[in-house]
Amino acid sequence: MKKQTLLPAGILMIAIVFHFRAMAQQPVPVASNLTDVTVFLNGALVSREGSVSLEPGTRELLFSGLPAEINAQSVQVQGTGNITILSVNYQINYLKSPEENQQIKVLKDSLQLLQNMVNLKKSALTVCDEEEAFLKSNRSIGGTNTGVNIADLKAADEFIRARFAETGRLRISLSKEISDLNEQITRISNQLNNLSNLNQPTGEVRVKIMCPSKTKASLRLSYLVNNASWTPEYDLRAEDPSKPVELVYKGSIVQNTGEDWNNVHLTLSTGNPSLGGAKPELNIWFLDFYYPQPARILKSAKAEAVPETSEMVIENDEVVARGYGTMHKLTGTEPAVTGSSYTEFSENQTMALYSINLPATVPSDGKPQLVEIRKEKPDAMFIHYAAPKLDPDAFLVARITGWEKLNLLPGNANVFFEGTYTGQSYLNPGAIGDTLDVSLGRDKGINLRRERIKEFTSRQSLGSSRKDTRGFEITVRNNKKVPVSLMLQDQIPVPVNKDISVDPVEISGGNLEKQTGKITWNLKLAPSESKTLRLVYEVKYPKNRQVILE
Repeated sequence: MKKQTLLPAGILMIAIVFHFRAMAQQPVPVASNLTDVTVFLNGALVSREGSVSLEPGTRELLFSGLPAEINAQSVQVQGTGNITILSVNYQINYLKSPEENQQIKVLKDSLQLLQNMVNLKKSALTVCDEEEAFLKSNRSIGGTNTGVNIADLKAADEFIRARFAETGRLRISLSKEISDLNEQITRISNQLNNLSNLNQPTGEVRVKIMCPSKTKASLRLSYLVNNASWTPEYDLRAEDPSKPVELVYKGSIVQNTGEDWNNVHLTLSTGNPSLGGAKPELNIWFLDFYYPQPARILKSAKAEAVPETSEMVIENDEVVARGYGTMHKLTGTEPAVTGSSYTEFSENQTMALYSINLPATVPSDGKPQLVEIRKEKPDAMFIHYAAPKLDPDAFLVARITGWEKLNLLPGNANVFFEGTYTGQSYLNPGAIGDTLDVSLGRDKGINLRRERIKEFTSRQSLGSSRKDTRGFEITVRNNKKVPVSLMLQDQIPVPVNKDISVDPVEISGGNLEKQTGKITWNLKLAPSESKTLRLVYEVKYPKNRQVILE
């Protein structure tokens, strides 16, 4: 009897021991919240904070529901409290999907509502079908031994016709409503397919700690994710030539990391961790005679495509804006406060940092979120520029100096003048000189005319040579009520063959740059003042050859 009673008791004791041992081996979950995000030009450093109550001994803590695209080498854990961090490991959990964000939940609720509405409409169609079937099966009236009087027949006919007409109209209306609802369901389903992360794994960080006594520990987890970036964008605003230019520095943030950044402290950094920080090393460059190898002929049914190359040319360090649109000014005493008022700028040896002291939210949807981070008013001088050979209009240009102190990065710039959007340009600090020229648009207050002078348009043969002469007259008039400074440019051809020579005959005091053939006139025009310039040049070349001139 004792053996029969001791055996179940022993099994129970063993089960209790294994239960508590299994409980001791289970990691302690840490509930954490996003607090800080530093976005780089490629990648982002995300920080989380959480706290947990611990019993004495060695424990394993678990941060779960993290993005799957974490750089494992970047994971760091810091803690406060009477604990010792023994190890930190990052792993991917393929059995758990990320939590759905609010946008996905709203879309799913809308999809369910639309499907319920479709089901109701289909039920109404079924009722129409049953009513029509009932009417068809009860068309015959009266008995087999009695006839039907004309009044009853007419009434029955009118009733059946009216019901068939009503059910037909209802069927058409319900079918149209079902079709419209299905279109909405298709659009929402496509959007859900783009946003859904149900089949994606999640990341988790396991932290092994040791605590000598019961304590409450605070932990900070940071890691680098790759699916995030920011790009600079600019607004260049000029209200009046007598006022300084305003340069608005913006950051366009995009992230698709799998977790929403809700109410976080956001910092934009000009650093790029993906480039690496290891300095380059020069290896020995061995030099020997070159022995060309015989070319091999490859027989193929299709020729291999040669990739195309493109070249970007920048002329005169000038940024040209195209397009027009008007922005109406709002009346008021003070302009609205923007994000740049809450942004702190700092700079270290390798990067610049823009810390935004307002809670920011950036969802994980791959859509750009624009934040304003800085405003500057660099020194600028306004001039007019014209090249009548290419365009009959004059352009107002802001010549910005001191831009190299602004830590600019390459990016698109929206140009505004007097509240009017004049177009988009591209700022590339690495390709411009000491002065940044920004075109603010056309100025119709200056008239230009470039005409060919007939008496200076000729061709002569001199022995074995031929001489072509071209002449142009350029007329400029200032119709504005204020004096203007105009930089006017034209050109003569630059020969690339020693048998061709180009000689300027008359340039009306312009400055000729021989290497480029550009001629520049810096004119001062009083109100209603006109000036006329002449450009005449000669081209000599062998008589048996041909050149093309304008």
